[in-house]
Amino acid sequence: SSIFDAKAGIALSPEFVKLVSWYDNEWGY
Repeated sequence: SSIFDAKAGIALSPEFVKLVSWYDNEWGY
């Protein structure tokens, strides 16, 4: 889901993408 969220987050900010990717990696199990 990180890839999908990242594509949407790019429109907001690069930092948001990093946060979403980190969050997904931590709780995506």
